[in-house]
Amino acid sequence: MLEDLTPQTTRPNCKIRTILGELDDADKERLIGFLKDSDTWSANGLAKALTDKNLKVGANTIQKHRYGTCSC
Repeated sequence: MLEDLTPQTTRPNCKIRTILGELDDADKERLIGFLKDSDTWSANGLAKALTDKNLKVGANTIQKHRYGTCSC
């Protein structure tokens, strides 16, 4: 059943890195600060706030970025 599985050779870009690349310098610094401040910004809360600003990103993506398990 699994004989045809092959490893993924490329990793997709981290959505957070993509968003950071689209922001001006001031907003980039704000978002970096929000990502570092998990006491104030839960992953779900930050994901909702960003999505409300039309920056669609999920809480799981934020968590992966915070823990350094994303493709960055």
